[in-house]
Amino acid sequence: MGTIAEIAINLLPTLIIGAIAFFLKREITNIDIKIKSLDVTDKELHEKIDKLEKDLPYKYTMRDDFIRATTNIDQKLDRISDKIDKIAGGAGNG
Repeated sequence: MGTIAEIAINLLPTLIIGAIAFFLKREITNIDIKIKSLDVTDKELHEKIDKLEKDLPYKYTMRDDFIRATTNIDQKLDRISDKIDKIAGGAGNG
């Protein structure tokens, strides 16, 4: 049998290693939980992006399409205006 000091010296490294192992295990578990949470969040974001990609063509107009449509409308309005001007000019002379 050794003295209390010898027992403490022999026991101390074991206690330190045990404490380190305990805290490492706890941190690894916390990291695993956070990774699983991130995986769920990542999956949710991918689902939202997929839904947005499907909805975009129906809810929003691309800039080029908008310009093309407004140009067509402007041309039609110009033709209508020209016809009205012709009618108004012809009625005044008759």
